[in-house]
Amino acid sequence: LHIAWKADGTKLAYTTPVSTAHSAVSPRTLVDDVIIDVIQGTPSVLSNALCILDATIGSDPRCIDKGAAGGSVGMAPWTISCWPFDSQFVWSPATDTPNLLAITTTNTTRANDWESLQIHLIDIVTMQRTPVTGPGLPGFQPIFSRDGLLLAYTESDYPANGDYTWAQTWHICWVPVH
Repeated sequence: LHIAWKADGTKLAYTTPVSTAHSAVSPRTLVDDVIIDVIQGTPSVLSNALCILDATIGSDPRCIDKGAAGGSVGMAPWTISCWPFDSQFVWSPATDTPNLLAITTTNTTRANDWESLQIHLIDIVTMQRTPVTGPGLPGFQPIFSRDGLLLAYTESDYPANGDYTWAQTWHICWVPVH
């Protein structure tokens, strides 16, 4: 879904799908899959793992499961109602937090089930995760200020309480990082 190089080129963060197994001989039953997956017989994505490749040491990528990340990382733009941009993650440009990522997480990858979108800060070395958005306040599209001291993100004007399906209005929030 998304890929981001750290500004100094030493680390690459990307998402990779965690999918269900698929059998070419067993019939599938439509439950909550995206319909095109069922028609084509492809496995369904359960979640997206965040993976980090450290280019300085040449090792295999390290993938962070959704439990440590706080949910499935990222969401394709078409799954967020009326929002045409990826719900990406971004590296902090601050020199005192070189391993800090702002990530968007969700509890699901189903289309239009955007109400669980949350923003977290995660240190990829210590695995310390700090929530930025509060429960029930869907937020995504994080971006750091040039110095890394502030984090801006998009937040829905409607809380995730089930009374609003197609989000039409949003506002921009910002919070200090340190």
